[in-house]
Parts: sequence; structure tokens; C-alpha cells
Amino acid sequence: MKEKEKDLASTINIREVCAECERLNRHLKWVVSFVSHELSSSLGTVVMNISALADTEVAKRLDKDKQQRMMLGALSSLNLMQDMVRNYLASTKVKDGQLSFNPTKINLDKDIISKIVKRLMPALKMKSMEFICEHCRDLEVVCDKSLIHIAIKNLINNAIKYGSINTTIHSSLRKWHKGFEFTITNEGIGIPEDKLEAVFDEFARFDPIGIGGTGLGLYLVRKIATMHNGNIKANAGYILNDKFITYEMARKNPDQYTVDLNEERIRKFATFVLRIPGWTPAKSGLKAKKED
Repeated sequence: MKEKEKDLASTINIREVCAECERLNRHLKWVVSFVSHELSSSLGTVVMNISALADTEVAKRLDKDKQQRMMLGALSSLNLMQDMVRNYLASTKVKDGQLSFNPTKINLDKDIISKIVKRLMPALKMKSMEFICEHCRDLEVVCDKSLIHIAIKNLINNAIKYGSINTTIHSSLRKWHKGFEFTITNEGIGIPEDKLEAVFDEFARFDPIGIGGTGLGLYLVRKIATMHNGNIKANAGYILNDKFITYEMARKNPDQYTVDLNEERIRKFATFVLRIPGWTPAKSGLKAKKED
């Protein structure tokens, strides 16, 4: 009997070791991919643009509009690199249970959304996109400012990266369960219907045109929402005559909504809804952690 118990314990231990090795291997592959492709690509853009602008002979042959776009491109790439590294470090802390949770009372627009949009303005201008947030003013909630900043920034970043040029990103903010609901919609490559849940998986990437990314942004949004006892949902579909039709609506009403999937210029959209309830220690069971 004891021998069987030892064999069982050994088998369990081997499986745990194999699972950990597989997890570490995934992270290693991500790091290699990140450094060899994402980081080198973004850094290459920065070096090329700044080098051209710093060279007086080259710069004087460029008009002001071209110089501005090159500077915006460099700034966008630098912001992208910083965000990718930040997301990876934050995801590592999530796994190790070291992500600090410090709820405080904040004004969502003044303390978070306005600052994010200002910082991402170079990326918006590069794609001639506009960002609109309805009902964003004067909504105060208790949450972890740093974590919610990461979540909302990842959602806006995602909308810009996978959105089409010359389009508008629509977002809204409203009270929800003494907390808030943040909704953001963009027109772009959309999300396949069978990936609406998987898009939140770690390292998940489904863009069909090779835009790239770390696959950690939406994963972190869900983790942060869960830490606040909230949730994040994705929806997507088609834009027909400027009306947003979800996959479910098109499936339930095929006669009313006819979608030609072979049409090359078919317009698609993606929507994310982040819901964070009002935070109280008794409700969450979480204790605020102090930074080391």
C-alpha cells in the first residue's frame, strides 16, 4: 500500500514538474518572440526616425508634415515598447501573487482616462483616429488607481492598434453597482465569433493581418477586473448601413441582416465592456498591499 502511495506521489510530482516546465517554455518562447520581433521592430522605427530627424542634411529635405509624422511614429513606438514591457512584468506579478492592490477614491476621467488619451495622442494621430468618451466627467469610484489605469489603457491601446485608419473610437462611462462600467467600441479587424472568450487568454493573438502584439493586454484586463470582483466581456460583429450588428443579431435575424462574408470591404467592429463594482473590504475579502 505504501509503495503504491509513493508511486502515486511521484507521478503527481512529475506531472507538476512537467506542467511548470511547459509554462516556463511558453514564457521563454514569448520573450524570444518579443525581443526578436516586437521589440526590435519598434526600436528600429525609433532609431530610423530619430536618426533622420537628427541628420540636418536629411531633415531639411523633409517638409514639416513628414517630420511631424516621423516624430509621432517614434513616440508611438516608444510608448508601445514601454506598455509591452509593463504588461509582461505585471502578468508575472499576477502569477506570483505579488500584484499590489491599493484601493483609493479617484475621478476616472481626471485621474485616468484623460491622461491616457493625452499620452496615446501620437498613436491616434498616426492613424487619423478620434477618441470620444461619453458621460466621462465627474464619476468618482473606489478602486486601485494603478491597476484600473493599466486595464483602461490596454483597452484603448487595443482599440487603436486593431482599429482602421480615419475612424472614431467610441467609449462611454456610467455608474454600475456603486462602481463603473466602461464600454469601448472600434471599427477594424473585429474578433472572430469563436474567439470572443479566448481573446482573454494569456498570449492570445488572433489578428489576421499580422499586426503583432504580446497577447497579454486583454489577459491583464480580465485579471484586474477579477481582483476588483468585476468582469470584462467582448462582443463583435458587422457594421451595416452604419448600424452595429452583433454576430448573435445576424444569426437570429438572417432575413433582416444579410452579411456578405466574401465582401472584401466588409466593416467589422469589436466592443469591450469592463464592469467594476464599488469596492469595500468586507465585500472583496482582499487586503490592500503596500509596495515594497
